[in-house]
Amino acid sequence: MPKFAVILEGRNFPIVTDQGVQLLGFYATRKVKAENEQEAALTAMEMVRSDPELLSVVDRDKTTQPKLFVKSTETIGWFEDMKASGYTFFPMNS
Repeated sequence: MPKFAVILEGRNFPIVTDQGVQLLGFYATRKVKAENEQEAALTAMEMVRSDPELLSVVDRDKTTQPKLFVKSTETIGWFEDMKASGYTFFPMNS
């Protein structure tokens, strides 16, 4: 089965920080096995949407509507592990 690296961008996520709740965006890369690019993108998006690490810091009381986009999907030849982890956050007001 082909392997893909999918880069995702999240926008308008209300994240609980040391300074209170802030609207943040993020980038995340997920490595997945899938039959095609579309399946890879859907799998990667579901991985992020259901990630307990991310869900634990999202403020569910906010009325914002977070968005998740696929920025790119690349076929890769191999990867060392399938662990999905990590986010690079940025402020939405910049």
